[in-house]
Formats: sequence, structure tokens, C-alpha cells
Amino acid sequence: MQTTMQVSRNVETEPAASRPASRLTTLPTEILDVIAFHVGRDTYDGRRSLRSLLLTSKAFVSSALRMLYRQFLTGANEYPVYNRTGRAKSYSLRTSLVKYPEYARAVRDLSKLYFFVNYMHKNPTTAFSSAIDQAVEPWAWQEDLVRLCTGVTKIGLLLRDAEYAASIGKHLEGRPMLAYIRVAFPPTISRHSIHPVLRDFAKGLGGVSMPRIDHVEITPGAKCHAGRGKKPHYNVRKLTLNLRASCFCTAASLLPKKLSAMRILELVSVPCEAISPDLLVQTFTGNVLTEITWTADTYNAGADGPKEEYQEFCRGQVLPKAFFGLFPHLRRLSLTTVKELDVEKLSTLAEGSPGLQHLALTSSYWTFAHTDFDNVHPSLSPAETSIVGALDRFKKLKSVDLGILPFTDDHVLSRKHDKNCRCGLRQYAKSRKIKLLFEGCPSMEELEAEEEGLYYLNSDLGSDGGMYDSDGFLYGSDGYSVDLDGVVHGRGGWFIDDRI
Repeated sequence: MQTTMQVSRNVETEPAASRPASRLTTLPTEILDVIAFHVGRDTYDGRRSLRSLLLTSKAFVSSALRMLYRQFLTGANEYPVYNRTGRAKSYSLRTSLVKYPEYARAVRDLSKLYFFVNYMHKNPTTAFSSAIDQAVEPWAWQEDLVRLCTGVTKIGLLLRDAEYAASIGKHLEGRPMLAYIRVAFPPTISRHSIHPVLRDFAKGLGGVSMPRIDHVEITPGAKCHAGRGKKPHYNVRKLTLNLRASCFCTAASLLPKKLSAMRILELVSVPCEAISPDLLVQTFTGNVLTEITWTADTYNAGADGPKEEYQEFCRGQVLPKAFFGLFPHLRRLSLTTVKELDVEKLSTLAEGSPGLQHLALTSSYWTFAHTDFDNVHPSLSPAETSIVGALDRFKKLKSVDLGILPFTDDHVLSRKHDKNCRCGLRQYAKSRKIKLLFEGCPSMEELEAEEEGLYYLNSDLGSDGGMYDSDGFLYGSDGYSVDLDGVVHGRGGWFIDDRI
């Protein structure tokens, strides 16, 4: 034992090797920012990954924090107003932006700001609320964030009155990176106040001398109307008007006073009401629009009956013939859920918009009867012949969606000479190298199966072996799902809550 201990004492031990120093701290800030950017963008849960990146090395702390502040208003799971902490995190957020200006300058996306301000506005504090909750006044909180975040590229605003709108516009004046503005109004605002608020907001941004904004989205929230002389003056390349609670007259009065700068127009949830041709001409005179998207405020998943009842279940917006001849520079036109289309309107469009390349008449209906589509395979029917004649006038057409036509749309075209395959129309599109889309009406067999509640798609079985009903849901399921925006998708259509 003594000998063993003696030998062990004489053994020389080498000192432990020192840990190599991390080279991350030597990397320039630009490279660390790029790493943090890709970690936050290319993963399923980018924000959680950025928080993990904070713990890997102190070199990433500043870059990861800037990325976390880049888009902090992301949704219900990331923002405080939905949980029990009330407005405490809103207070902490504003305090952090004041204390650390570099993180305030890193903010890029405030497009959801209007939504959270509206939530706090509809849920005011009470005498029993904490002092921190009472310190967060929604209008002042919104103005503070607009003032502090000088590097934003997207912003959504809730405007209550003209004075407040002018103040917000002043804060945004001269922001070179600002490319997207969404303007919404609280439900309590009167319809007579919308135009003064919007005009003063535009004046605050610079008025006549304001730079052109890439995209402006306006949700009026109420019907309003103003003469041409009272229209707001703002420069915008793309304008989106959400008319869910208003009308086309509202859209006409909210368009810029001068249309020379606007290239893209989106009208969303347009109510199905009669529109005067004179109003259309007055609204779009002098336009240079290249792209128009028009979506009617009617849910339409396809034909609701056989071809014999085509004219009975047609629904949607009726656009007068004058509309189709007002856009000489148009290259892309998308009309969703429009009815009473005919060859004359199509020919007017070809004459008025000679440079049109993409035409989409999605879920739209024509004035044809089902007998107009009777033909001897594979020749063209009378209706198809007139459609082809109108399409021939579009010299630059690349794609067209003809919407819903009055013929039986068989899901399985196994017969070689099926009279409903519309081979003549398809061959015409192939000869011109045009991408062609259209749909027909369900057959009586399909409708009878739907009434029984057991209409199976894809030979009764899906790819997973399950049986599906007529709406494409697994048979026996409730058939409803909710997406991240709070929109419920189900058999009855889309159900949207009362959010702005």
C-alpha cells in the first residue's frame, strides 16, 4: 500500500487545457444581425428561437433583442391585451421603448397597432383597475408608439377625430421607410367625421407635397359621402378599401383627389347594390390603374343547383356595362362574385383595356341559359362560340377564369366523348397558350347525394382513407376550424367577429 502511494506521488500530472475563447464576440454587428434575422424568419416559431439565441452567447443579445422588437405586435399569443395581466405589458412596452431608443428604432411592423388600440378602447379601465392599467390611455399609448418607432415600414392606425389624426400624421411626416398605412375608425365615429379626419391626417403627412406611399388600406366603418372637391389629397400606389360596413359611394368619396399616382385598387366586401354608371364614370375619370380587384360582399362557394336552375341561384354584384370601358391601362382584372356577365361586357372590356393580360371572373355568373351550351362533341356550343369571339379581341391575354357556367360539371370525365368536357373551349385556350379556368354546375346525382348528407368526394375515400361529406369535411366531424385571424371556416361559410 505504501509502495503504491509512493508511485502515485511521483507521477507528474499535466494542467487542464484552457477553454478556447469564443470567436462570436469578434464578429461584426452586421453578421450577428443577419444570423438573428434568419433565426427569427426561417423557423416555425421564430420568436421562441430568438429567445433561445439570447442564451447561447452574450454576443447575440443585442441583435436578438432588435429582432424581437422588429415585429412585436404579432397576435393574441404574443401580446398582453388577451391575458389576465391587462395593460401591464402595454405599460412595460412603452417604458422599454423610451428607455432603449435603439430598440424603438428597430421596430418595423406596427400594422396590427389599430387592432389593440380598439381592443383597449372597447374595454376601458374602471375604478378597481390597477394604477398601471389606468396609466395606459389607448389614444396616448398609440401616439407614443408612433412617435418613438421612427423606423416603421408598416403601420395600422385607429383615428378618433380630426385633431388627433393631424397630430398622428405630423409624427409620420418625412418617414422615408414608411410603405404601408392602414387607417381604421372606431365604431362610435359619425359618418360625417370620416372625411375631415382623413383629410387632416393626409395634411399632417404632407398634403400636396407628401411622398407617394406604397400601400394605403382604409376601413371606413360607416357609410359616408363627399363631393369631389372635399376628397382627401394623398399619393398612393396601391389603395385597399374595406367596405364591409359601407357602400360604393363611400369608396368613391375616399379615393384620392388625383388618380394619376395610383396604380392598384382593391375593393373588398363591396355590398351587392345597384351602382349608377354616371357615378362610375365620375369616379374613375383620368385613372391610370393597371390592376383592379373587386370582391362582392357575398359568400359563394360555387353553384347551388343544377344547370336548369342556373338563373335562379345566381347571386352577386351587378356591374353596368360602362364599368368595363373605363380602364385603358389595365393589365389585371379580378372580379369575384359578380353576376349578369355577358359577351357584350366582355367585348367592351377588350376594347377599353387592350393591354389586359389576366382576367379572373371567379365565382361569377353569366346571362347564358343551359341550352346555350348544348353541343355535339367536340364542337363549340353557341355560348362558347360567342365567348371565343370576345376572347379573340384580347391580343395580350395570358390567363382567364370564366367563373361559373351553366353546364353540368362532372367530377369524373372518364368517358372519352363526354359532352360536358368543353373540349372545344379547352382546345381554343391551348391553341392561344392561354391558361383557362371555369366551373360548371353539380349534377342531379350529386345534389341528391348532398340531400342525404353523404356526398363522398374522390371516389368516396380521401387519400387518408376517410369518407368526406359534400363540404369536404370528414364525415362525422363538426366541420369548423378557426384560423389565426379569428375567422371561423365551416359548412355555413366564413363567420367573422366584430373586430375592425
